[in-house]
Amino acid sequence: MCDVYRVAMWSNFFKRRDLIIVPMAYVILGLILYVSQDSLIYLADDRPHGECAALPTAEVLHGVVRGFYLSYESDRLAVLYHGNAGNACDRAPLIRAMHDAGYAVLAVEYPGYADPAVRARGTDMLANVHDVVAHVETLPYTHVVPVGESIGSAFASYHTTLASTSGLVLIAPFERLSARAQRAVRIYPARLMLRQDLLVDEWARSAPSVRIIAAERDEVIPRRHTDNVFNALDPSTTEYVIIPDTTHNTLYGHSAFYEAVTDYLQDL
Repeated sequence: MCDVYRVAMWSNFFKRRDLIIVPMAYVILGLILYVSQDSLIYLADDRPHGECAALPTAEVLHGVVRGFYLSYESDRLAVLYHGNAGNACDRAPLIRAMHDAGYAVLAVEYPGYADPAVRARGTDMLANVHDVVAHVETLPYTHVVPVGESIGSAFASYHTTLASTSGLVLIAPFERLSARAQRAVRIYPARLMLRQDLLVDEWARSAPSVRIIAAERDEVIPRRHTDNVFNALDPSTTEYVIIPDTTHNTLYGHSAFYEAVTDYLQDL
Protein backbone atom coordinates (compact mmCIF):
# COMPACT_ATOMS: atom_id res chain seq x y z
CA MET A 1 0.00 0.00 0.00
CA CYS A 2 2.83 2.36 0.79
CA ASP A 3 4.33 1.87 -2.66
CA VAL A 4 0.98 2.51 -4.29
CA TYR A 5 0.55 5.64 -2.19
CA ARG A 6 4.03 6.95 -3.11
CA VAL A 7 3.43 6.36 -6.82
CA ALA A 8 0.12 8.20 -6.63
CA MET A 9 1.74 11.07 -4.68
CA TRP A 10 4.53 11.54 -7.19
CA SER A 11 2.11 11.25 -10.09
CA ASN A 12 0.00 14.04 -8.66
CA PHE A 13 3.12 16.12 -8.02
CA PHE A 14 4.20 15.93 -11.65
CA LYS A 15 0.72 16.74 -12.86
CA ARG A 16 0.65 19.86 -10.68
CA ARG A 17 4.14 20.81 -11.80
CA ASP A 18 3.18 20.44 -15.46
CA LEU A 19 0.33 22.89 -14.90
CA ILE A 20 2.99 25.47 -14.10
CA ILE A 21 5.96 24.43 -16.26
CA VAL A 22 4.17 23.94 -19.59
CA PRO A 23 2.46 27.37 -19.64
CA MET A 24 5.66 28.99 -18.38
CA ALA A 25 7.71 27.37 -21.15
CA TYR A 26 5.12 28.49 -23.70
CA VAL A 27 5.31 32.09 -22.48
CA ILE A 28 9.12 32.12 -22.34
CA LEU A 29 9.48 30.70 -25.84
CA GLY A 30 6.93 33.23 -27.08
CA LEU A 31 8.92 36.07 -25.53
CA ILE A 32 12.12 34.79 -27.17
CA LEU A 33 10.38 34.67 -30.54
CA TYR A 34 8.96 38.17 -30.05
CA VAL A 35 12.25 39.76 -29.02
CA SER A 36 14.35 38.04 -31.71
CA GLN A 37 11.80 38.15 -34.53
CA ASP A 38 13.77 40.51 -36.78
CA SER A 39 16.83 38.26 -36.76
CA LEU A 40 14.63 35.22 -37.40
CA ILE A 41 12.71 36.84 -40.28
CA TYR A 42 15.35 38.91 -42.06
CA LEU A 43 18.28 36.72 -43.08
CA ALA A 44 20.68 39.57 -43.66
CA ASP A 45 23.84 39.05 -45.67
CA ASP A 46 26.72 40.71 -43.81
CA ARG A 47 29.13 40.87 -46.74
CA PRO A 48 30.20 44.52 -47.07
CA HIS A 49 28.33 46.56 -49.66
CA GLY A 50 30.59 47.63 -52.49
CA GLU A 51 31.67 46.88 -56.02
CA CYS A 52 29.73 44.18 -57.82
CA ALA A 53 31.91 42.30 -60.30
CA ALA A 54 28.79 41.01 -62.03
CA LEU A 55 27.66 44.62 -62.68
CA PRO A 56 30.88 46.36 -63.74
CA THR A 57 29.12 49.45 -65.14
CA ALA A 58 26.76 50.00 -62.21
CA GLU A 59 27.04 53.01 -59.95
CA VAL A 60 27.38 51.91 -56.34
CA LEU A 61 25.15 53.95 -54.03
CA HIS A 62 26.35 54.45 -50.45
CA GLY A 63 24.07 57.23 -49.20
CA VAL A 64 20.67 57.16 -47.55
CA VAL A 65 19.68 54.85 -50.39
CA ARG A 66 22.18 52.03 -50.89
CA GLY A 67 22.36 49.70 -53.86
CA PHE A 68 23.35 49.59 -57.52
CA TYR A 69 22.16 51.93 -60.25
CA LEU A 70 22.35 51.42 -64.00
CA SER A 71 21.15 54.43 -65.97
CA TYR A 72 19.48 54.22 -69.38
CA GLU A 73 18.57 56.80 -72.00
CA SER A 74 14.83 56.26 -71.69
CA ASP A 75 12.02 57.37 -69.42
CA ARG A 76 11.66 53.97 -67.73
CA LEU A 77 13.06 52.80 -64.41
CA ALA A 78 12.76 49.42 -62.66
CA VAL A 79 13.28 49.48 -58.89
CA LEU A 80 14.32 46.05 -57.65
CA TYR A 81 13.65 44.98 -54.06
CA HIS A 82 15.47 41.65 -53.73
CA GLY A 83 14.61 38.54 -51.73
CA ASN A 84 15.63 37.61 -48.23
CA ALA A 85 18.88 35.72 -48.74
CA GLY A 86 22.04 37.23 -50.21
CA ASN A 87 22.23 40.85 -51.33
CA ALA A 88 21.40 43.07 -54.30
CA CYS A 89 24.52 42.11 -56.24
CA ASP A 90 23.41 38.48 -56.24
CA ARG A 91 20.47 39.50 -58.46
CA ALA A 92 22.80 40.64 -61.25
CA PRO A 93 21.25 38.33 -63.92
CA LEU A 94 17.81 39.84 -63.35
CA ILE A 95 19.24 43.36 -63.19
CA ARG A 96 21.02 42.87 -66.51
CA ALA A 97 17.91 41.39 -68.11
CA MET A 98 15.78 44.39 -67.11
CA HIS A 99 18.48 46.77 -68.30
CA ASP A 100 18.70 44.97 -71.65
CA ALA A 101 14.92 45.34 -71.90
CA GLY A 102 15.34 49.11 -72.07
CA TYR A 103 15.06 50.08 -68.41
CA ALA A 104 17.30 51.92 -66.04
CA VAL A 105 17.57 49.82 -62.89
CA LEU A 106 17.89 50.75 -59.24
CA ALA A 107 18.64 47.62 -57.21
CA VAL A 108 17.97 48.54 -53.59
CA GLU A 109 20.10 47.23 -50.74
CA TYR A 110 18.21 47.01 -47.46
CA PRO A 111 19.27 48.55 -44.14
CA GLY A 112 21.13 45.87 -42.24
CA TYR A 113 22.01 43.90 -45.37
CA ALA A 114 25.57 44.01 -46.69
CA ASP A 115 26.36 45.93 -43.51
CA PRO A 116 27.56 43.93 -40.49
CA ALA A 117 27.33 47.00 -38.24
CA VAL A 118 23.54 47.40 -38.58
CA ARG A 119 20.77 45.00 -37.58
CA ALA A 120 18.05 44.38 -40.15
CA ARG A 121 14.60 45.44 -38.88
CA GLY A 122 11.26 45.47 -40.65
CA THR A 123 10.40 49.00 -39.56
CA ASP A 124 13.69 50.29 -40.98
CA MET A 125 13.06 48.55 -44.28
CA LEU A 126 9.67 50.15 -44.72
CA ALA A 127 11.16 53.54 -43.79
CA ASN A 128 13.83 52.88 -46.40
CA VAL A 129 11.13 52.56 -49.08
CA HIS A 130 10.18 56.18 -48.34
CA ASP A 131 13.83 57.13 -48.93
CA VAL A 132 13.89 55.17 -52.19
CA VAL A 133 10.73 56.91 -53.42
CA ALA A 134 12.24 60.32 -52.59
CA HIS A 135 15.45 59.36 -54.42
CA VAL A 136 13.57 58.10 -57.48
CA GLU A 137 11.79 61.46 -57.70
CA THR A 138 15.18 63.09 -58.32
CA LEU A 139 15.88 60.83 -61.31
CA PRO A 140 14.77 61.64 -64.89
CA TYR A 141 12.21 58.85 -65.29
CA THR A 142 8.46 59.18 -65.75
CA HIS A 143 7.58 55.46 -65.85
CA VAL A 144 8.60 53.61 -62.68
CA VAL A 145 7.99 49.91 -62.07
CA PRO A 146 8.83 48.36 -58.69
CA VAL A 147 9.93 44.73 -58.92
CA GLY A 148 9.82 42.66 -55.74
CA GLU A 149 11.21 39.20 -55.13
CA SER A 150 9.90 37.04 -52.26
CA ILE A 151 10.01 39.24 -49.14
CA GLY A 152 10.95 42.13 -51.44
CA SER A 153 7.47 41.85 -52.93
CA ALA A 154 6.23 43.55 -49.77
CA PHE A 155 8.54 46.54 -50.21
CA ALA A 156 7.78 46.78 -53.94
CA SER A 157 4.05 46.74 -53.14
CA TYR A 158 4.50 49.34 -50.41
CA HIS A 159 6.35 51.52 -52.95
CA THR A 160 3.15 51.68 -55.05
CA THR A 161 1.25 53.16 -52.09
CA LEU A 162 3.70 56.06 -51.83
CA ALA A 163 4.11 57.14 -55.44
CA SER A 164 2.54 56.77 -58.85
CA THR A 165 3.89 53.75 -60.72
CA SER A 166 3.34 52.28 -64.17
CA GLY A 167 3.06 48.70 -62.95
CA LEU A 168 4.30 46.16 -60.43
CA VAL A 169 6.14 42.83 -60.70
CA LEU A 170 5.85 40.37 -57.81
CA ILE A 171 8.14 37.33 -57.89
CA ALA A 172 7.14 34.49 -55.53
CA PRO A 173 5.15 36.76 -53.21
CA PHE A 174 3.20 35.88 -50.06
CA GLU A 175 -0.03 37.61 -49.12
CA ARG A 176 1.07 38.77 -45.65
CA LEU A 177 4.11 38.16 -43.48
CA SER A 178 1.80 37.13 -40.64
CA ALA A 179 0.25 34.43 -42.82
CA ARG A 180 3.65 33.11 -43.82
CA ALA A 181 4.96 33.27 -40.24
CA GLN A 182 1.89 31.47 -38.91
CA ARG A 183 2.89 28.40 -40.90
CA ALA A 184 6.30 28.41 -39.19
CA VAL A 185 5.05 29.01 -35.62
CA ARG A 186 1.67 27.29 -35.55
CA ILE A 187 1.22 27.41 -31.77
CA TYR A 188 1.48 31.21 -31.51
CA PRO A 189 -0.74 33.99 -32.96
CA ALA A 190 1.76 35.41 -35.47
CA ARG A 191 -0.47 38.32 -36.42
CA LEU A 192 -0.48 39.57 -32.82
CA MET A 193 3.22 38.92 -32.20
CA LEU A 194 4.67 40.66 -35.25
CA ARG A 195 5.87 44.20 -34.59
CA GLN A 196 5.58 44.94 -38.31
CA ASP A 197 3.36 42.98 -40.66
CA LEU A 198 3.88 43.19 -44.43
CA LEU A 199 0.55 43.51 -46.26
CA VAL A 200 1.28 42.57 -49.87
CA ASP A 201 -2.35 41.73 -50.68
CA GLU A 202 -3.45 45.17 -49.50
CA TRP A 203 -0.59 47.35 -50.73
CA ALA A 204 -0.40 45.83 -54.23
CA ARG A 205 -3.92 47.09 -54.96
CA SER A 206 -2.39 50.55 -55.46
CA ALA A 207 -0.60 49.44 -58.64
CA PRO A 208 -2.36 50.06 -61.98
CA SER A 209 -1.38 46.58 -63.15
CA VAL A 210 0.45 43.62 -61.62
CA ARG A 211 2.31 40.63 -62.96
CA ILE A 212 2.78 37.82 -60.47
CA ILE A 213 5.46 35.24 -61.24
CA ALA A 214 5.65 31.98 -59.31
CA ALA A 215 7.76 28.83 -59.34
CA GLU A 216 5.74 25.71 -60.09
CA ARG A 217 7.10 23.87 -57.04
CA ASP A 218 8.06 26.64 -54.65
CA GLU A 219 9.29 25.06 -51.44
CA VAL A 220 9.95 28.36 -49.60
CA ILE A 221 6.77 30.31 -50.38
CA PRO A 222 4.10 27.63 -50.91
CA ARG A 223 1.93 28.40 -53.90
CA ARG A 224 -1.21 28.88 -51.81
CA HIS A 225 0.34 32.08 -50.39
CA THR A 226 0.96 33.40 -53.91
CA ASP A 227 -2.52 32.30 -54.98
CA ASN A 228 -3.91 34.40 -52.13
CA VAL A 229 -2.13 37.47 -53.49
CA PHE A 230 -3.65 36.92 -56.92
CA ASN A 231 -7.11 36.35 -55.47
CA ALA A 232 -6.91 39.62 -53.52
CA LEU A 233 -6.21 41.72 -56.63
CA ASP A 234 -8.34 42.89 -59.54
CA PRO A 235 -8.29 40.04 -62.09
CA SER A 236 -8.71 42.49 -64.95
CA THR A 237 -5.35 44.12 -64.18
CA THR A 238 -3.44 41.17 -62.73
CA GLU A 239 -1.56 38.45 -64.60
CA TYR A 240 -0.35 35.24 -62.98
CA VAL A 241 2.57 33.44 -64.65
CA ILE A 242 3.79 30.08 -63.35
CA ILE A 243 7.26 29.00 -64.48
CA PRO A 244 7.24 25.21 -64.99
CA ASP A 245 9.85 22.87 -63.56
CA THR A 246 11.15 25.42 -61.05
CA THR A 247 11.49 25.84 -57.31
CA HIS A 248 11.97 29.02 -55.29
CA ASN A 249 15.74 28.83 -55.65
CA THR A 250 15.93 27.72 -59.29
CA LEU A 251 13.83 30.45 -60.94
CA TYR A 252 16.96 32.37 -61.90
CA GLY A 253 18.19 29.41 -63.94
CA HIS A 254 15.27 29.44 -66.39
CA SER A 255 14.97 31.72 -69.40
CA ALA A 256 11.17 31.68 -69.10
CA PHE A 257 11.50 33.53 -65.80
CA TYR A 258 13.43 36.42 -67.36
CA GLU A 259 11.01 36.55 -70.28
CA ALA A 260 8.08 36.76 -67.88
CA VAL A 261 9.67 39.84 -66.28
CA THR A 262 10.96 41.61 -69.39
CA ASP A 263 7.90 40.94 -71.58
CA TYR A 264 5.72 42.65 -69.00
CA LEU A 265 8.10 45.59 -68.66
CA GLN A 266 8.32 46.10 -72.40
CA ASP A 267 4.54 45.90 -72.86
CA LEU A 268 3.82 48.68 -70.35
